[in-house]
Amino acid sequence: SKVPSIPAVSFPVLQSMRLAGMHNPGVDLTKIPSLEVLDLSSCGLTAISDLPPGLVHLLLNDNHLVNLTELPSSLTELQIADNQLTTLPALPATLASLVVPRNRLTRLDLSGATSLQTVVADDNALQEVTVGDATSVRQASFRGNLLRAVDFMAVSGLQRLDLSLNLLADPPSTRLVQWMNLTGNCFASRPAALAVEVVHVEGASRSELDVCA
Repeated sequence: SKVPSIPAVSFPVLQSMRLAGMHNPGVDLTKIPSLEVLDLSSCGLTAISDLPPGLVHLLLNDNHLVNLTELPSSLTELQIADNQLTTLPALPATLASLVVPRNRLTRLDLSGATSLQTVVADDNALQEVTVGDATSVRQASFRGNLLRAVDFMAVSGLQRLDLSLNLLADPPSTRLVQWMNLTGNCFASRPAALAVEVVHVEGASRSELDVCA
């Protein structure tokens, strides 16, 4: 039987709503101004708008979204994996975690997300990543994209960086990184040194990076 829509009544003090798996729940978000946590994953959504202004955690995984409207300035977590996004709106300064794998993004601009610590954008079609002033990133994963060059020199505390299965011709520009995955790239020449403690390349050492003549 069809799941009924949520009644269009006001919930002035409701802070958390988790409706994952409820197909097209028909929630009027303008009636829930106090909402801080919203999970509408796997709801068959094709669009979403009028996000509550004080939203902190937003989960929209496994839908059919092609774009997002302006994000609340209070947002700290955005999960929107397995959608059809080609672009993202400007990221708020409060955002700490961005999880957007398996979309159709070709460019990712992290500028403005000055609190960002984790970004996961695997299996998109990324050709460009702009760090800008998002210099607090600690973990970043861009596995399975179309990146030919990456510059993370502005990020001083990066711990983990996954750039496997891209189109890198040269190693990424970074400061010291604890762990980096470069599996499945094809470098123009063998790098003399990398600013990294551990490089994972299909179990190989940094001296055995794949080189294409």
